[in-house]
Amino acid sequence: MKTPKIIRIQYLALNGIASLLSPFTSLLFAYLVVQLTDKDIWGLFVDYLLYFFIASIFYNWGVGAYLQRSFSQDPRSINASWQMFFLTRMPLLLIVITLSVLLLPYQFVFWILSGYLINSIQPLLVYTRSYLVIIIGELIAFSILAILLFNSTIILDSLLIAYSVYLGVKAFIFLISQSQIFTGWKWLFNPYMLMVTLPFLLMNAAGFLQSKIDLYVFAFFNTGEPVGEYQIVSGFFILAQTIPTILVIPFLKNIYRMKDQGISKMRKNLAWSGLFINTILMLLIFIILKYFFAIQLNLVSVLVGFAISFPPYLYSILVFEMFKKNKEKKVLNIILISMLLNFILAVILLSCNFGLVGGLIANACSQIVCLLLYFKYSNNDRIPQLLE
Repeated sequence: MKTPKIIRIQYLALNGIASLLSPFTSLLFAYLVVQLTDKDIWGLFVDYLLYFFIASIFYNWGVGAYLQRSFSQDPRSINASWQMFFLTRMPLLLIVITLSVLLLPYQFVFWILSGYLINSIQPLLVYTRSYLVIIIGELIAFSILAILLFNSTIILDSLLIAYSVYLGVKAFIFLISQSQIFTGWKWLFNPYMLMVTLPFLLMNAAGFLQSKIDLYVFAFFNTGEPVGEYQIVSGFFILAQTIPTILVIPFLKNIYRMKDQGISKMRKNLAWSGLFINTILMLLIFIILKYFFAIQLNLVSVLVGFAISFPPYLYSILVFEMFKKNKEKKVLNIILISMLLNFILAVILLSCNFGLVGGLIANACSQIVCLLLYFKYSNNDRIPQLLE
Protein backbone atom coordinates (compact mmCIF):
# COMPACT_ATOMS: atom_id res chain seq x y z
CA MET A 1 0.00 0.00 0.00
CA LYS A 2 1.38 3.39 -1.00
CA THR A 3 1.77 5.93 1.78
CA PRO A 4 0.73 9.57 1.24
CA LYS A 5 4.42 10.54 1.21
CA ILE A 6 5.22 8.08 -1.60
CA ILE A 7 2.22 9.29 -3.58
CA ARG A 8 3.38 12.90 -3.22
CA ILE A 9 6.87 11.96 -4.38
CA GLN A 10 5.41 10.16 -7.40
CA TYR A 11 3.29 13.18 -8.32
CA LEU A 12 6.30 15.46 -7.89
CA ALA A 13 8.45 13.26 -10.12
CA LEU A 14 5.79 12.89 -12.82
CA ASN A 15 5.05 16.62 -12.77
CA GLY A 16 8.76 17.38 -13.11
CA ILE A 17 9.10 15.06 -16.09
CA ALA A 18 5.92 16.39 -17.71
CA SER A 19 6.94 20.01 -17.24
CA LEU A 20 10.52 19.54 -18.40
CA LEU A 21 9.75 17.28 -21.33
CA SER A 22 8.34 19.92 -23.67
CA PRO A 23 11.23 22.40 -23.32
CA PHE A 24 13.66 19.47 -23.47
CA THR A 25 12.17 18.17 -26.71
CA SER A 26 12.28 21.73 -28.08
CA LEU A 27 16.02 21.81 -27.45
CA LEU A 28 16.38 18.30 -28.89
CA PHE A 29 14.45 19.50 -31.94
CA ALA A 30 16.95 22.34 -32.30
CA TYR A 31 19.82 19.86 -31.97
CA LEU A 32 18.43 17.59 -34.71
CA VAL A 33 17.88 20.49 -37.08
CA VAL A 34 21.37 21.87 -36.46
CA GLN A 35 22.94 18.45 -36.96
CA LEU A 36 20.94 17.58 -40.08
CA THR A 37 21.28 21.01 -41.69
CA ASP A 38 22.91 24.06 -40.10
CA LYS A 39 22.28 26.85 -37.61
CA ASP A 40 21.10 29.21 -40.37
CA ILE A 41 17.97 27.13 -41.05
CA TRP A 42 17.25 26.92 -37.34
CA GLY A 43 17.72 30.67 -36.98
CA LEU A 44 15.13 31.30 -39.72
CA PHE A 45 12.71 28.86 -38.10
CA VAL A 46 13.10 30.66 -34.75
CA ASP A 47 11.69 33.82 -36.35
CA TYR A 48 8.42 31.95 -36.95
CA LEU A 49 8.48 30.48 -33.45
CA LEU A 50 8.73 33.97 -31.97
CA TYR A 51 5.55 35.02 -33.76
CA PHE A 52 3.79 31.82 -32.67
CA PHE A 53 4.70 32.47 -29.03
CA ILE A 54 3.24 35.98 -29.14
CA ALA A 55 0.08 34.81 -30.94
CA SER A 56 -0.39 32.03 -28.39
CA ILE A 57 -0.17 34.44 -25.47
CA PHE A 58 -2.87 36.62 -27.07
CA TYR A 59 -5.48 33.95 -27.77
CA ASN A 60 -4.74 31.99 -24.58
CA TRP A 61 -5.61 35.13 -22.59
CA GLY A 62 -4.14 33.85 -19.32
CA VAL A 63 -6.07 30.57 -19.53
CA GLY A 64 -3.58 28.50 -17.49
CA ALA A 65 -3.23 30.71 -14.41
CA TYR A 66 -6.91 31.68 -14.33
CA LEU A 67 -8.29 28.14 -14.65
CA GLN A 68 -5.86 26.75 -12.07
CA ARG A 69 -7.16 29.23 -9.51
CA SER A 70 -10.77 28.78 -10.62
CA PHE A 71 -10.59 24.97 -10.36
CA SER A 72 -8.98 25.16 -6.91
CA GLN A 73 -11.54 27.59 -5.52
CA ASP A 74 -14.63 25.96 -7.04
CA PRO A 75 -13.99 22.28 -7.93
CA ARG A 76 -17.70 21.64 -8.56
CA SER A 77 -17.82 24.02 -11.53
CA ILE A 78 -14.81 22.78 -13.49
CA ASN A 79 -16.73 21.85 -16.64
CA ALA A 80 -18.74 25.07 -16.70
CA SER A 81 -15.68 27.28 -16.08
CA TRP A 82 -13.64 25.52 -18.74
CA GLN A 83 -16.40 25.55 -21.38
CA MET A 84 -17.18 29.21 -20.83
CA PHE A 85 -13.56 30.33 -21.11
CA PHE A 86 -12.98 28.05 -24.11
CA LEU A 87 -15.84 29.68 -26.04
CA THR A 88 -15.25 33.20 -24.80
CA ARG A 89 -11.71 33.16 -26.24
CA MET A 90 -12.89 32.00 -29.69
CA PRO A 91 -13.03 35.53 -31.22
CA LEU A 92 -9.38 36.01 -30.23
CA LEU A 93 -8.53 32.76 -32.02
CA LEU A 94 -10.32 33.94 -35.16
CA ILE A 95 -8.36 37.22 -35.14
CA VAL A 96 -5.05 35.36 -34.95
CA ILE A 97 -6.07 32.91 -37.68
CA THR A 98 -7.11 35.76 -39.99
CA LEU A 99 -3.81 37.59 -39.53
CA SER A 100 -1.87 34.34 -40.02
CA VAL A 101 -3.66 33.58 -43.30
CA LEU A 102 -2.93 37.07 -44.59
CA LEU A 103 0.69 37.37 -43.48
CA LEU A 104 2.24 33.93 -42.93
CA PRO A 105 2.58 30.48 -44.55
CA TYR A 106 -0.55 28.31 -44.53
CA GLN A 107 1.01 25.93 -41.96
CA PHE A 108 0.44 28.55 -39.28
CA VAL A 109 -3.30 27.87 -39.28
CA PHE A 110 -2.52 24.35 -38.01
CA TRP A 111 -0.02 25.75 -35.48
CA ILE A 112 -2.62 28.16 -34.13
CA LEU A 113 -5.51 25.68 -33.91
CA SER A 114 -3.37 23.00 -32.29
CA GLY A 115 -1.85 25.47 -29.85
CA TYR A 116 -5.32 26.66 -28.84
CA LEU A 117 -6.41 23.11 -28.00
CA ILE A 118 -3.18 22.19 -26.23
CA ASN A 119 -3.20 25.25 -23.99
CA SER A 120 -6.92 24.87 -23.26
CA ILE A 121 -6.61 21.23 -22.16
CA GLN A 122 -3.29 21.48 -20.29
CA PRO A 123 -4.70 23.25 -17.18
CA LEU A 124 -7.12 20.33 -16.79
CA LEU A 125 -4.31 17.81 -17.05
CA VAL A 126 -2.25 19.68 -14.46
CA TYR A 127 -5.16 20.14 -12.05
CA THR A 128 -6.16 16.47 -12.23
CA ARG A 129 -2.48 15.49 -12.07
CA SER A 130 -2.76 13.58 -15.35
CA TYR A 131 0.95 13.95 -15.89
CA LEU A 132 1.25 10.64 -17.74
CA VAL A 133 -1.02 11.98 -20.48
CA ILE A 134 1.26 14.99 -20.91
CA ILE A 135 4.34 12.75 -21.01
CA ILE A 136 2.87 10.21 -23.44
CA GLY A 137 1.45 12.93 -25.69
CA GLU A 138 4.78 14.73 -25.87
CA LEU A 139 6.78 11.55 -26.52
CA ILE A 140 4.48 10.30 -29.29
CA ALA A 141 4.28 13.71 -30.97
CA PHE A 142 8.04 14.27 -30.82
CA SER A 143 8.77 10.75 -32.07
CA ILE A 144 6.68 11.47 -35.17
CA LEU A 145 8.45 14.81 -35.57
CA ALA A 146 11.87 13.11 -35.41
CA ILE A 147 10.79 10.49 -37.99
CA LEU A 148 9.71 13.28 -40.35
CA LEU A 149 13.05 15.06 -39.91
CA PHE A 150 15.10 11.94 -40.64
CA ASN A 151 13.02 11.02 -43.68
CA SER A 152 12.82 14.30 -45.54
CA THR A 153 15.06 16.95 -47.03
CA ILE A 154 15.11 19.66 -44.39
CA ILE A 155 14.29 23.07 -45.70
CA LEU A 156 12.31 25.81 -43.97
CA ASP A 157 9.02 24.73 -45.55
CA SER A 158 9.42 21.09 -44.48
CA LEU A 159 10.24 22.23 -40.93
CA LEU A 160 7.02 24.23 -40.77
CA ILE A 161 5.03 21.19 -41.93
CA ALA A 162 6.77 18.81 -39.51
CA TYR A 163 6.10 21.15 -36.58
CA SER A 164 2.44 21.37 -37.63
CA VAL A 165 2.19 17.57 -37.40
CA TYR A 166 3.91 17.59 -34.00
CA LEU A 167 1.46 20.13 -32.55
CA GLY A 168 -1.54 18.42 -34.15
CA VAL A 169 -0.70 14.99 -32.72
CA LYS A 170 -0.18 16.39 -29.23
CA ALA A 171 -3.44 18.34 -29.40
CA PHE A 172 -5.35 15.21 -30.48
CA ILE A 173 -3.96 13.10 -27.62
CA PHE A 174 -4.70 15.80 -25.03
CA LEU A 175 -8.21 16.26 -26.39
CA ILE A 176 -9.27 12.60 -26.35
CA SER A 177 -7.82 12.16 -22.84
CA GLN A 178 -10.12 14.87 -21.46
CA SER A 179 -13.22 14.27 -23.56
CA GLN A 180 -15.35 14.30 -20.38
CA ILE A 181 -14.92 18.06 -20.20
CA PHE A 182 -17.53 18.32 -22.96
CA THR A 183 -20.13 16.50 -20.81
CA GLY A 184 -23.19 18.68 -20.29
CA TRP A 185 -21.95 21.13 -22.91
CA LYS A 186 -23.47 24.59 -22.70
CA TRP A 187 -22.92 27.43 -25.14
CA LEU A 188 -21.72 29.81 -22.46
CA PHE A 189 -20.20 32.99 -23.84
CA ASN A 190 -19.29 35.75 -21.41
CA PRO A 191 -17.19 38.63 -22.79
CA TYR A 192 -16.94 40.05 -19.27
CA MET A 193 -14.59 37.16 -18.47
CA LEU A 194 -12.02 38.73 -20.77
CA MET A 195 -11.99 41.78 -18.51
CA VAL A 196 -11.84 39.68 -15.34
CA THR A 197 -8.94 37.63 -16.69
CA LEU A 198 -7.12 40.58 -18.26
CA PRO A 199 -4.58 40.69 -15.39
CA PHE A 200 -3.70 37.06 -16.08
CA LEU A 201 -3.15 37.84 -19.76
CA LEU A 202 -0.97 40.81 -18.91
CA MET A 203 1.02 38.77 -16.42
CA ASN A 204 1.54 35.94 -18.90
CA ALA A 205 2.56 38.35 -21.65
CA ALA A 206 4.82 40.35 -19.39
CA GLY A 207 6.31 37.20 -17.83
CA PHE A 208 7.02 35.74 -21.25
CA LEU A 209 8.60 38.94 -22.51
CA GLN A 210 10.47 39.38 -19.24
CA SER A 211 12.42 36.22 -19.99
CA LYS A 212 12.43 36.39 -23.80
CA ILE A 213 12.45 40.08 -24.76
CA ASP A 214 16.23 39.85 -25.07
CA LEU A 215 15.75 37.13 -27.71
CA TYR A 216 13.39 39.39 -29.70
CA VAL A 217 15.87 42.26 -29.45
CA PHE A 218 18.70 39.91 -30.46
CA ALA A 219 16.66 38.79 -33.50
CA PHE A 220 16.21 42.47 -34.43
CA PHE A 221 19.96 43.09 -34.46
CA ASN A 222 20.93 39.73 -35.99
CA THR A 223 19.68 37.04 -38.37
CA GLY A 224 20.35 33.41 -39.25
CA GLU A 225 22.99 31.48 -37.29
CA PRO A 226 23.59 34.01 -34.44
CA VAL A 227 19.85 34.05 -33.69
CA GLY A 228 19.76 30.25 -33.70
CA GLU A 229 22.70 30.07 -31.29
CA TYR A 230 21.26 32.66 -28.93
CA GLN A 231 17.88 30.92 -28.89
CA ILE A 232 19.57 27.64 -27.94
CA VAL A 233 21.72 29.15 -25.17
CA SER A 234 18.96 31.29 -23.67
CA GLY A 235 16.58 28.33 -24.03
CA PHE A 236 18.78 26.21 -21.76
CA PHE A 237 18.98 28.93 -19.11
CA ILE A 238 15.23 29.54 -19.24
CA LEU A 239 14.67 25.79 -18.95
CA ALA A 240 16.77 25.85 -15.76
CA GLN A 241 14.72 28.84 -14.63
CA THR A 242 11.49 26.82 -14.78
CA ILE A 243 12.67 24.15 -12.32
CA PRO A 244 11.46 25.90 -9.13
CA THR A 245 7.99 26.43 -10.57
CA ILE A 246 7.89 22.78 -11.60
CA LEU A 247 8.77 21.79 -8.03
CA VAL A 248 6.02 24.01 -6.63
CA ILE A 249 3.12 23.25 -9.02
CA PRO A 250 2.16 19.89 -7.43
CA PHE A 251 1.60 21.75 -4.15
CA LEU A 252 -0.31 24.66 -5.66
CA LYS A 253 -3.63 23.63 -4.16
CA ASN A 254 -1.90 23.39 -0.76
CA ILE A 255 -0.39 26.87 -1.12
CA TYR A 256 -3.82 28.35 -1.74
CA ARG A 257 -5.05 26.70 1.47
CA MET A 258 -1.99 26.65 3.79
CA LYS A 259 -1.22 29.11 6.56
CA ASP A 260 1.73 31.48 6.35
CA GLN A 261 3.98 29.38 8.61
CA GLY A 262 3.76 26.31 6.37
CA ILE A 263 4.36 28.37 3.23
CA SER A 264 7.40 30.01 4.85
CA LYS A 265 8.94 26.57 5.43
CA MET A 266 8.36 25.66 1.78
CA ARG A 267 10.11 28.86 0.65
CA LYS A 268 13.19 28.13 2.75
CA ASN A 269 13.47 24.53 1.56
CA LEU A 270 13.14 25.59 -2.08
CA ALA A 271 15.75 28.34 -1.71
CA TRP A 272 18.41 26.12 -0.17
CA SER A 273 17.83 23.22 -2.54
CA GLY A 274 18.04 25.66 -5.44
CA LEU A 275 21.67 26.50 -4.68
CA PHE A 276 22.65 22.88 -5.25
CA ILE A 277 20.30 22.11 -8.15
CA ASN A 278 21.18 25.22 -10.12
CA THR A 279 24.94 24.73 -9.73
CA ILE A 280 24.65 21.21 -11.16
CA LEU A 281 22.46 22.47 -13.99
CA MET A 282 24.98 25.14 -15.00
CA LEU A 283 27.69 22.50 -15.29
CA LEU A 284 25.43 20.27 -17.39
CA ILE A 285 24.42 23.15 -19.66
CA PHE A 286 28.07 24.07 -20.25
CA ILE A 287 28.92 20.48 -21.22
CA ILE A 288 25.86 19.98 -23.45
CA LEU A 289 26.37 23.23 -25.33
CA LYS A 290 30.06 22.49 -25.89
CA TYR A 291 29.86 18.87 -27.01
CA PHE A 292 26.42 18.66 -28.65
CA PHE A 293 25.88 22.13 -30.12
CA ALA A 294 29.50 23.25 -30.64
CA ILE A 295 28.79 26.39 -28.59
CA GLN A 296 31.60 27.32 -26.20
CA LEU A 297 30.52 29.44 -23.23
CA ASN A 298 33.07 31.35 -21.20
CA LEU A 299 32.99 31.64 -17.40
CA VAL A 300 31.20 34.99 -17.51
CA SER A 301 28.35 33.52 -19.59
CA VAL A 302 27.93 30.60 -17.17
CA LEU A 303 27.84 32.90 -14.14
CA VAL A 304 25.34 35.15 -15.87
CA GLY A 305 23.29 32.06 -16.66
CA PHE A 306 23.27 31.21 -12.95
CA ALA A 307 22.01 34.72 -12.21
CA ILE A 308 19.20 34.19 -14.74
CA SER A 309 18.02 30.85 -13.40
CA PHE A 310 18.50 31.07 -9.61
CA PRO A 311 16.23 33.98 -8.51
CA PRO A 312 12.97 32.03 -9.20
CA TYR A 313 13.98 29.62 -6.43
CA LEU A 314 13.63 32.57 -4.08
CA TYR A 315 10.49 34.22 -5.43
CA SER A 316 8.29 31.61 -7.16
CA ILE A 317 6.30 30.75 -4.02
CA LEU A 318 5.98 34.43 -3.19
CA VAL A 319 4.22 34.91 -6.54
CA PHE A 320 1.61 32.27 -5.74
CA GLU A 321 1.16 33.77 -2.27
CA MET A 322 0.38 37.10 -3.90
CA PHE A 323 -2.10 35.39 -6.23
CA LYS A 324 -3.71 33.84 -3.17
CA LYS A 325 -4.16 37.29 -1.66
CA ASN A 326 -5.51 38.73 -4.95
CA LYS A 327 -2.44 40.90 -5.47
CA GLU A 328 -2.18 40.18 -9.20
CA LYS A 329 -1.68 43.87 -9.97
CA LYS A 330 1.45 44.03 -7.82
CA VAL A 331 2.81 40.93 -9.53
CA LEU A 332 2.06 42.50 -12.89
CA ASN A 333 3.83 45.74 -11.92
CA ILE A 334 6.93 43.81 -10.87
CA ILE A 335 7.00 41.82 -14.10
CA LEU A 336 6.50 44.95 -16.22
CA ILE A 337 9.35 46.77 -14.51
CA SER A 338 11.59 43.74 -14.95
CA MET A 339 10.58 43.35 -18.61
CA LEU A 340 11.23 47.02 -19.37
CA LEU A 341 14.66 46.81 -17.76
CA ASN A 342 15.47 43.69 -19.79
CA PHE A 343 14.42 45.44 -23.00
CA ILE A 344 16.36 48.65 -22.35
CA LEU A 345 19.54 46.86 -21.31
CA ALA A 346 19.30 44.44 -24.25
CA VAL A 347 18.96 47.30 -26.73
CA ILE A 348 21.90 49.18 -25.19
CA LEU A 349 24.23 46.20 -24.87
CA LEU A 350 23.41 44.66 -28.26
CA SER A 351 23.68 47.97 -30.08
CA CYS A 352 27.15 48.27 -28.49
CA ASN A 353 28.07 44.87 -29.99
CA PHE A 354 28.20 42.91 -26.73
CA GLY A 355 26.59 40.03 -28.59
CA LEU A 356 25.42 36.90 -26.80
CA VAL A 357 26.83 37.90 -23.42
CA GLY A 358 25.10 41.28 -23.64
CA GLY A 359 21.69 39.70 -24.14
CA LEU A 360 22.24 37.32 -21.24
CA ILE A 361 23.38 40.13 -18.93
CA ALA A 362 20.19 42.06 -19.69
CA ASN A 363 18.11 39.03 -18.75
CA ALA A 364 20.09 38.41 -15.55
CA CYS A 365 19.75 42.02 -14.38
CA SER A 366 16.00 41.91 -14.91
CA GLN A 367 15.75 38.73 -12.81
CA ILE A 368 17.73 40.24 -9.94
CA VAL A 369 15.56 43.37 -9.92
CA CYS A 370 12.47 41.15 -10.09
CA LEU A 371 13.68 39.24 -7.01
CA LEU A 372 14.31 42.40 -5.01
CA LEU A 373 10.87 43.79 -5.86
CA TYR A 374 9.12 40.58 -4.81
CA PHE A 375 10.92 40.73 -1.48
CA LYS A 376 9.88 44.33 -1.04
CA TYR A 377 6.19 43.73 -1.81
CA SER A 378 6.04 40.56 0.30
CA ASN A 379 7.60 42.17 3.39
CA ASN A 380 10.79 40.13 3.01
CA ASP A 381 13.13 43.06 2.45
CA ARG A 382 16.28 41.06 3.06
CA ILE A 383 17.27 37.70 1.57
CA PRO A 384 18.58 36.44 4.95
CA GLN A 385 15.01 36.74 6.33
CA LEU A 386 13.93 34.18 3.77
CA LEU A 387 16.75 31.76 4.43
CA GLU A 388 17.30 31.94 8.16
